[in-house]
Amino acid sequence: MTSTAIAHRVERPSARETGAIPAHPKLLSLIVFALSVVGVSAGAWEALAVHAVIVFVVLGLARVPIGRILRGLTFALPFVVFAVVTPLVALGPRTEVLGVSVSSPAVDAALLMIAKIVIALLASIAFSATSSAQELLLAFDRLRMPSTLTAIVSFMIRYAVIVGDDVRRMRIARQSRGGQDHRVAHFRAIASSVGTLFIRSYERGERVHLAMLARAYDGVFPAAAGRSASAAEWAVALSPAVLALIVTVASHVLGS
Repeated sequence: MTSTAIAHRVERPSARETGAIPAHPKLLSLIVFALSVVGVSAGAWEALAVHAVIVFVVLGLARVPIGRILRGLTFALPFVVFAVVTPLVALGPRTEVLGVSVSSPAVDAALLMIAKIVIALLASIAFSATSSAQELLLAFDRLRMPSTLTAIVSFMIRYAVIVGDDVRRMRIARQSRGGQDHRVAHFRAIASSVGTLFIRSYERGERVHLAMLARAYDGVFPAAAGRSASAAEWAVALSPAVLALIVTVASHVLGS
């Protein structure tokens, strides 16, 4: 893949039209919203329901396709599996669920964890659907994030594109030679491909690092251009987060 193609995929426009709210107010809103969701105490299901309504309204206003939402929710599957297994092995009072003995406190904690993860993930999907990777990096600069963190995220995004293309080409090469990924007999070839991919990625990282040092890279990327947000845009972007924070604080006050 050429550098132009990589830049196009990394810096492609977001789902919103040009002139939409810049990414840095939305990123700050996402952080505050996620912290508000995490801060909901156990048993405050009404607060979580309000948070869910807020995030679905944002998704609707952003016109995020259902397919993209469902694909994004797949990232919650490992946490769902963990939440399902935990009540089976946890200690405490037991209860019967579908004929299986589970820990009652663990069930409540698992349901709370799943709800929080799904709501926060939906908020992340709304942000990613309305902001490109390049806008995310600009948001880091605008919010005065550590330059090292910005550099790590930048490299991670670009390497994800490159490594993903390497995986696709290696899979096509295996299939052209009669390989079938779902057959146990071909797992050895898949494992060999994974090892080769790791070595290639490591060597590529070394070459890129040496090339950057040769160009006087000092650990800080040049500041990228980007427009600032107006007061109205800040107000619109932060309104879901502020509302979520109010709901969380109110749930603690009313529950005490």
